[in-house]
Amino acid sequence: MLQDAASKNISRYYIDHAYFNPGYGGKCWLRICHNRHTMNWIMETGGDPVLTERLKRRWKENFKRSNQVALWRSGNERGENILICPPTNAIEWYFKENNWVDTIIAQLKEILNEDDWKRIRVRNKPREPIVDNLGNLVRLQKNKEDILLEEDLENANVVISYNSMVTLTALKKGIPVITSKHNCCYPVSFKLEDLADPRCFEIEPDRISLFHWLSSCQYSLNEISSGFAWNHILEYQNASDN
Repeated sequence: MLQDAASKNISRYYIDHAYFNPGYGGKCWLRICHNRHTMNWIMETGGDPVLTERLKRRWKENFKRSNQVALWRSGNERGENILICPPTNAIEWYFKENNWVDTIIAQLKEILNEDDWKRIRVRNKPREPIVDNLGNLVRLQKNKEDILLEEDLENANVVISYNSMVTLTALKKGIPVITSKHNCCYPVSFKLEDLADPRCFEIEPDRISLFHWLSSCQYSLNEISSGFAWNHILEYQNASDN
């Protein structure tokens, strides 16, 4: 449905798990994206102090307390692994990215010394939706992992992901990320080529501006039912040509 709407230039809204405090139970938050799968850009405030303060306040009042942001980690404070979080089978189908993992690993092997290839670790989503050639859900596949995500992140030097929200968790922990344009962390993403000179990872990207902006791209059920969310999207998301 979304693919068809996009091909016909029909306005569409995608609703899914929130960036912060995700979940569908109780008084949950949901991200809403106009004409895209996720927010992959940061709204420019143009130095407007009122707008800047609005974005900060939404983060501080709703999400800061439950989303601890650690200091940016230097190279010797991070692990050794290059952690890869691939797209699920359903996302591969949707974005036509069937060979993403193989392509990334091949590129890494061109950039890294052969001794560093052993640092590459692929972590699949624990419950992965499998679809047929038409995109119909066939089953939810359980991918067993012997290592907890928390441990994988502690062992990671950098996280590479297509669209996984693991990158947002990594950023909050002070770990650099490399993403595709279909990831909410894309605005602060490093590049694969940066692995050739990892000193660039010492420079902290503007994580806080990203957190402030993403806070303004997710809404409570009350905000959705009251109409606040739709007016907010018209004012913030639709005003951009991104």
